[in-house]
Amino acid sequence: MTAQPPAPDDKSGFGFSTATFIVIASMVGTGILTTSGFTVVSVGSHQWAMLLWVIGGILAICGALAQSELACRVPLTGGDYLILNKAFGPLAGFLTGWIAAVLGFAGPIAASSKAAATYFLKTVQPTGQDAGFYPVAIIATVLAICLAWVHSQSHRQSSLTQNTVTLVKISFLVLFMAFGLAFGLRQTPLPKDFPEKVTTGLLSESLTSLIYISYAYTGWNVVGFIAGEVRQPQRNLPRSIIIGTLGVTTLYLGINLVYALAISAADLNHIKDSQGFDALTPIAEISARRLFGDIFGRGLSLIVALMLVSSVSAYILTGPRIIMAMSRQGHFIGWAGGVNSAGVPSRATWLQAVLSLLFIWSSSLEGIIVVSSLGLGLFSILGISAIFVFRARDKANDYRGFRCPGYPLVPLVYVLGTFLLTVVTIFNKPRDGAASLSLIIVGIITYYMMKFVTRRRPA
Repeated sequence: MTAQPPAPDDKSGFGFSTATFIVIASMVGTGILTTSGFTVVSVGSHQWAMLLWVIGGILAICGALAQSELACRVPLTGGDYLILNKAFGPLAGFLTGWIAAVLGFAGPIAASSKAAATYFLKTVQPTGQDAGFYPVAIIATVLAICLAWVHSQSHRQSSLTQNTVTLVKISFLVLFMAFGLAFGLRQTPLPKDFPEKVTTGLLSESLTSLIYISYAYTGWNVVGFIAGEVRQPQRNLPRSIIIGTLGVTTLYLGINLVYALAISAADLNHIKDSQGFDALTPIAEISARRLFGDIFGRGLSLIVALMLVSSVSAYILTGPRIIMAMSRQGHFIGWAGGVNSAGVPSRATWLQAVLSLLFIWSSSLEGIIVVSSLGLGLFSILGISAIFVFRARDKANDYRGFRCPGYPLVPLVYVLGTFLLTVVTIFNKPRDGAASLSLIIVGIITYYMMKFVTRRRPA
């Protein structure tokens, strides 16, 4: 087993600003720019959808508060993989690392890359024309490979790239929200489409829709995967996670209000019926066209494509750290744990990129989102549950770092809420649920196969 690399000094590694930008960039991306249309059509109401986004934000904040304590308890590069390894043992740790590498990073890299390609193609194609699978896949592939090269070089280059693209993304999103609200409120009254009756079917669809929303909020835990490379982790990790999550939640509610002012739920449903579910993907572009006209809509599509590059960058930066950690713990091929002269896991970075290409060329955007969300939901429940194990051991460990406020209610809200929506979604989307569960089974088989091979290997 290889030891963790030494903790960064005051001049190396990542600081508070980069850690916060990674949280924001990982959360803000494919979800808010693509899934809002899916949610509104599923529940038939902007007002009801907005309520679901509030619930999703509450769950994300609860998870972020608990994750802040867990990251401070295990401030090592590898995130949830090492946390669950310490809390529940090597099998739980391995499965968490397995699912995170495949569904937590490769899936979102593919989804964000394909969404960026879709928005980019909207700037050069006639209005209403489908982008097509192959053009989207080719552009997404080029994007993933280019960013893998950037992040396989050095911490300095990664920090500069990530900070720049995230600042650009947030700036444009804030401007879009501000101008969208200014124009929208002047042209259109606030939507009043709250369902007259709350039925069992609506509640079931709402829980399924929360999977899309939870995917949009996913990312508050990614900074834990680079915790061992963050300067002053006890101070910077909780600050970056909490501030990033609160800021993103506020931004999401504002942007969803812009969507509600731009296009009604009935109009979105008409688009779905006439062009198919995937036609709702560029919801930001659709809204911009309705509010500002075609020319601005095309310009926004290019801006959104550039913003999504920030999300791809964040995932490619953080994802390889879990592959490296698994390799160093003997749970993955040793080759992948190597670092270059700058201390960057370049081999794992390229391996992560290859995994993302498999998703890019094999799945639709909506399919990637649902399958990834289900797998991540199951293991985020296990991950946050680790806080109960660590608290039970506190007498022996005498932990004095950051503690989750509102314990045990705060982590319990996240665990129970995520469990409920995951179970309902598996019931409503059995094929996607089967795909997620199959990956878990493959992970279990892989764990015992590697354990068997390791035992037979001569000392």
